[in-house]
Order: sequence, then structure tokens, then C-alpha cells
Amino acid sequence: MISKTTIVIITYNPNINNLNNVLSELNQVYHIVVSDNASQNIIDIKKLVDTFSNTELISSPSNAGIASAQNKAIRKVLNKAHYVFFLDQDSYISIESLRKLEKDMEILEKSDKEIGSVSAVPEIKNTNSKFEKTKEVISSGMLVPVSTLRKVGLMKDDFFIDMVDYEWCWRALKKGYSIYKDNQVIFNHQIGTEDRILGKIPIAPF
Repeated sequence: MISKTTIVIITYNPNINNLNNVLSELNQVYHIVVSDNASQNIIDIKKLVDTFSNTELISSPSNAGIASAQNKAIRKVLNKAHYVFFLDQDSYISIESLRKLEKDMEILEKSDKEIGSVSAVPEIKNTNSKFEKTKEVISSGMLVPVSTLRKVGLMKDDFFIDMVDYEWCWRALKKGYSIYKDNQVIFNHQIGTEDRILGKIPIAPF
């Protein structure tokens, strides 16, 4: 059976309480794949995941990086979902917000057939535009059609952490796809560093 959205969460030594909060919220409605990069607390992660009927764990024996972990999860759900929603281990989104993001994706798909992704934002912006086209977004909070992933391709395995999400967005743009921010759907996200690479703030480091 194909579900509407599968959630992909990459973990590396996560805070178990934080992970429990997001799984407890989203497991009620969504299929979740936790792809772990050789966490030291993998036993605790396994125990937690086992308590949720709609959540599965991919456990890697070594830390191959975020792109590799994402790709393992994506390949597992390519034939099982219409959309993939990416979320960091230190991020949180409610069922209500994710459902709203799905509905907004459907609105965009009617007006723009080449949808790369649509992303929730960390805070509501004072803007007259609900949808904002952009050149890149972080992967956490990003909803991507599986059909787009098939055509644009997966993440670059040789990108360990930094710029994985931006490179994918730039590749999608080159293929004619649009990258959107949904300025009226929020999620809680923590960026782990203020350091910039190529003028951009990378995702929370592992």
C-alpha cells in the first residue's frame, strides 16, 4: 500500500527524549524511517523505535554521513510513498502543520507541474506571499515528491554533512524544478552552528 508521506529522520547520538517527542507525535499518522549513523546510544534508539508500530530503523555500522543515511531511507520508501518529508533529530513538527504542508504541496502541484520541494519555515514571516520561491533550503522541514526524487536523483553520497541539501536544490533548479518555502507553515528547528560555508549556514553538525 502506498502511503501519502513517509518521514525520514537521520540520527547520530540523538537526545532520546527529543526523538521520543517527535515520534510520539508523528507515528500516529505517518510512516517514519529513522536512519541512524552509528550512534553510541543505538540500543536506546532501538528500544524507542520498537515501541512505535509505524516506525522502522535503519542502523548503519559506521557514520557514512547524512547524505548516505538519507539515501538508504529514500531507497526503502521510493515505491511506498508519494512524498518524502525530511526532519532533523533536533527538529519538531506537529501533525497539523505537516498535513497543512501536504495540502499546500497539492495546491502548488496544480499550478506548477515541476515542483522540486516545499518547506516549512522556523518562524512565520511578515510577508504577503504565502509561497516564496528560493534557490535552496535546508533538508529539515522539506517535503519532496517521490517523482521529483526519481528525476532529480538522490543526495550525493560523497557529501558527508555540509551542503548536501543545498546541492540537491541547485541540481533540481538546473533541471527546471521550483524550490518553495511555505511561509505559513512552521516547525521547530535548531541550527547547530553560526559558521558559514559558501555564505550559507550548514545544518546542525554531527
